[in-house]
Amino acid sequence: MCYPQFSMRNGMRHPKTVILFCCVCLFLSSVLFAQSEKKSPKDLPEVFKKWLEEEVPYIITASEKDVFLRLDSDRDRTRFIEAFWKQRDPTPGTPDNEFKTEHYRRIVYANQKFRPGGWRSDMGRVHIILGPPLTVQRFTSYTKIYPLEIWSYQQEPRAGLPPNFNLVFFDRRGAGDFVLYSPRNDGPQSLLIGYEGHPQDYKQAYDILNEYSTILAMASISLIPGEDTVPSMPSMTSDLLLQQIDRVPRLEVEDLYAENFLRFKDLIEVEYSANYVGSSHLVHVSLDEGGTFLVHYFVGLERLSVNRHEDTYYTVLELNGMVTAPDGKTVYQFDKTYPLEFSEEQFEALKNSALAVYDVFPLVPGEYTFSLLLKNRVSKEFTSFEKKLSVLPLPEKLMITPLLLAYDVKPGGGSTSALIPFQIPEGQLVCTPENIFLKSDTLRVFFQISGLTPALARSGKAVFTFSREGEVFLSASKPLPDSAAGGVHVLADFPLNEFPAADYVLAVAILDGDGRKLVEVEKRFSVTPLAQIARPRIISKITSLAQGALVPYITGMQHLNAGAFEEAVARLETAFYRNPGVVDFALGLGRAYLLTGQNDKVERVLGPFLEGDSVREEVIRQMAEAKKNRGRYEEAAELYRRILSGFGASLDALNDLGFCYYRLGDMKEARAAWSKSLEINPDQPEIKGLLDSLREK
Repeated sequence: MCYPQFSMRNGMRHPKTVILFCCVCLFLSSVLFAQSEKKSPKDLPEVFKKWLEEEVPYIITASEKDVFLRLDSDRDRTRFIEAFWKQRDPTPGTPDNEFKTEHYRRIVYANQKFRPGGWRSDMGRVHIILGPPLTVQRFTSYTKIYPLEIWSYQQEPRAGLPPNFNLVFFDRRGAGDFVLYSPRNDGPQSLLIGYEGHPQDYKQAYDILNEYSTILAMASISLIPGEDTVPSMPSMTSDLLLQQIDRVPRLEVEDLYAENFLRFKDLIEVEYSANYVGSSHLVHVSLDEGGTFLVHYFVGLERLSVNRHEDTYYTVLELNGMVTAPDGKTVYQFDKTYPLEFSEEQFEALKNSALAVYDVFPLVPGEYTFSLLLKNRVSKEFTSFEKKLSVLPLPEKLMITPLLLAYDVKPGGGSTSALIPFQIPEGQLVCTPENIFLKSDTLRVFFQISGLTPALARSGKAVFTFSREGEVFLSASKPLPDSAAGGVHVLADFPLNEFPAADYVLAVAILDGDGRKLVEVEKRFSVTPLAQIARPRIISKITSLAQGALVPYITGMQHLNAGAFEEAVARLETAFYRNPGVVDFALGLGRAYLLTGQNDKVERVLGPFLEGDSVREEVIRQMAEAKKNRGRYEEAAELYRRILSGFGASLDALNDLGFCYYRLGDMKEARAAWSKSLEINPDQPEIKGLLDSLREK
């Protein structure tokens, strides 16, 4: 059954020998674009060349054009064009795209009306970009004035254009090709036929035009009615206006979707690829009391689309996260699903705010790229972001982490049984990427300090300096936490009721007992004059720590994926023995044992999970591999046969089964297994070579 779709737019304690340095920065798009070769428009198939060079040249941004020229297939180009128009659709979710319809209507009109150039002419270009003028005044029958037209626009301000302005087109060659007039570059004398005055005497030319039409004379000096100018000095602002016209359609679209289209076109389903929606995001790295780095992140949706069934609105959000090392190796990957339901009252309230996801995960030290893909299953829309993370433990050295600014702290201390995003001992920080605060808010400033010695904790202090427009507005100091007691985080509160609405820079410095500044960090924020602002409704999942086993399991698997096998084994053993009844913990440890040659331990760990009606295939596979590695080929072969009978044909299982038979001397069964494998995938030269050697024997 189909339901109607609705869319909304919104506006601890540190180890003494370890310090935290975390840096989050935007991943360079140049890396993305280096993945595919840029083509020339002349190399495109004719239909796409025509689209690029004749249908959208005035409205496509440089980034969109660059991405389009990097696409390798007609299928991707067609999908991109669909995404291009969807980004400009003023009423997403409805069958019609009014922008696209109007754009093509203007092209047809320009080709019919503004000959000989049609859409290529100045009149055609302006008509396509700005639409029809409110009024047109024609001057076509004067003996001393070139044929010309004055187009007057009165509209809502657009991307730097004034609400009222004129444009002048004149036909200097008398061939019907009207060109756009510039008061400074052309001057009023260029509008006069046979003008014999001094080329720079604008006043004389202005006076001649004024004899025919005051409106024309004024437009020859300034295209902006009411501008304070004089006849002897044509308006510079008018030339800025002319330059801005071409920028308007490119400034009115967020073209980040184009880069995301290129990045994700091979990773997401076709129906999603054209439906990128904007989002905001925030990433913060902290260190918990156990010495584990935690990555907290916020992703806020610019638009939330839902379905409706009776009085319930619903959708499903799906998160796919990935952390990769500089060599491209995936260190950590996760998927989460958020089924959402709203009553009619909740949905109406949500229209005036936004929706954001809070989440957190542990991460082992290193340099990474963190990528997040969020999909809305109902609307087939997606958004994403990509950040670089530096999570570096270093020798003792005084350092302050980046400041995290919050407008609220939800009560409740740090939980020892769950991972909670943006959780600190005092509660859960509530923050947004924009760092915009109300005068009624209390600003909460959170940061952590590493390398804090007991002596500095006793004699030093933290100084908070608020500046606006380069001038200090407020300065306050607070004592440092007692490092001997393990307190190395700071949460400082500042009521904003006395802060004037303005943009601020907050600098936090650590001073020693002599008042010397040792280290300092800054953060920008704003206090709005508004009485209230839309703040997102935050959704998150509290992740159970599974009796203390989850963090060592996740970080152990990260070490394993990064190739740090010794550290991986230690952490995965901790996870398993804290909660030995969880099969995932057993499989993680089993994989680590296989990679480190501890095959006998694999059997002890996974043995209890080998019985029952719903045995995981990976359990049987790891057990079979461990037995094969120990030379117990008959037992391994039995397990590989169990995989093939219970889970279907598998190349790896068939190849390993053939190897076991080969070691057991059963060449007939070895040939049968390898032959079946080659039927599934003939492109296996090693298996083909083994089979050929058996045939020769």
